Amino acid sequence: MQYRLLSILSAIFICALASGQSRTIIIHDDVSPYHSQSWFSRGKGRPTDSDKIRSYWDAGKYITSMAYTEEGWFTVASKGAGMSRQRYKKSVSWPKDWIREGWDLDLYISQVSSDGDEWMVVMSKGENYTGQSWKRDRWSAMRLWIHEKWEEGKYITASACDGEKWVVVMSRHPKFLFQGYFWARNYKDLVEKVDREVWGRNFALQSIEYGQGAYLVVYGLTSGQRAGTQSFDVNPANIKSYISGLWERGRSITYMGGGAPFAEEVFQGALPAPEESCLPPMVATAHNAYGPGPVPPGHSGSVPPPPPGHPGHGSQPAPGHSSPTTPGAYGPGGHGAAVQPGSARQPSARPAPTTGSRTEPKPRRRR
Repeated sequence: MQYRLLSILSAIFICALASGQSRTIIIHDDVSPYHSQSWFSRGKGRPTDSDKIRSYWDAGKYITSMAYTEEGWFTVASKGAGMSRQRYKKSVSWPKDWIREGWDLDLYISQVSSDGDEWMVVMSKGENYTGQSWKRDRWSAMRLWIHEKWEEGKYITASACDGEKWVVVMSRHPKFLFQGYFWARNYKDLVEKVDREVWGRNFALQSIEYGQGAYLVVYGLTSGQRAGTQSFDVNPANIKSYISGLWERGRSITYMGGGAPFAEEVFQGALPAPEESCLPPMVATAHNAYGPGPVPPGHSGSVPPPPPGHPGHGSQPAPGHSSPTTPGAYGPGGHGAAVQPGSARQPSARPAPTTGSRTEPKPRRRR
C-alpha cells in the first residue's frame, strides 16, 4: 500500500509539472558574491509588498531576483550585488516609456517577470552595463534579433513570457565571453540537457524561465567566473525549509525563474528553435567554470555537498568578511517615480512598439 501511494504521488507531481501550472525555478551556487540574502513571497493572486522591499533597501539590500512562481510573486534581495540605486514597476502594459526614463537616469533593466496579466520590471544602477536593448514579440521573431544583438556584443540578461509573447533583454557588459540557449520540453529533458550541454561542457547556467509549455535555458561563460558547484531546482517542497537548507550549506540564490500558469501549450510538436550559441573571437575554449557531475534524484542538478554555512529564516546572516552595499536613492515601489538623475544618454531614436534600445558606442574586440 505504501509503495502504491508513493507511485500515485509521483505520478501527480509529474503530471503537475507537465501541465500549465506555475513554476518556481531556483538556481544556486557556493561562489556567488551575494550574501545576507532575504526573501518573501505573497501567494498566488496577491500583489508584491512594497513596504518589505523598502525595508530591504534601507538595510542596504537590493533585488537580485523577482519572478512570478508557484508561490506567487517571489522576491530575493541580497548584499554584495554591487548596486547603488533601484526601482521597479508593475504594469498591465509593457512599460517602454518608464524604461526609457530609467535609461536616462543611468539605470538598466535587471529583472523581468510576468504573471500572465501584468509585467514586473526592475531597473538598477551598478550593473556596469554599457548598452541595453529589449524586444517583446512572439518567439518566432526572436531568433534573428538575438543573433543580431550578439553580433553587437550584447547578451541575454533577462527574459520572461506573459503567455502569448516573450520579452528578452540583451545588455553589453565586458564580463560576457560566451552565451547560448536551448529549449527543454519537460523536467526530465531539462535535467538531461543541463547536465550534458551546460555542466558537461564546463559552462554555467545563467537563467531558466518557463513559458508556453517549455523551459528556456540560457547558459554561458563570463570572465572571472570562479570554479564552484551549481545546482537548480523546480518547485521544491516547503520553500521556507528548502531555502534555509541552502543557506545552512553555504549556498546563495543566484537566479529565481518562474512562469505564469498557461492553459494552452503553444509549442506543439517541434520546439521553437534548436540550440543557438555565439562565440566571440577572443575565446577559444571554456575554462574555470562549473564542472560536470552526476544528477542526484529529486529536483536538483549536479552538486556535491558544500561546506556548512549560516542558518536562515527568511533572512540570511551576513558573513563576517563581507562589506555591505551602501544604499542609494530609490523610487517608490510600484509607482516608477524618478530617482536622482544619472549620466545616461537618451537613445538616438524612439523604439518601435515591440523593441527598445539604449545606444552606446560599439566596443572594439581583441583579436
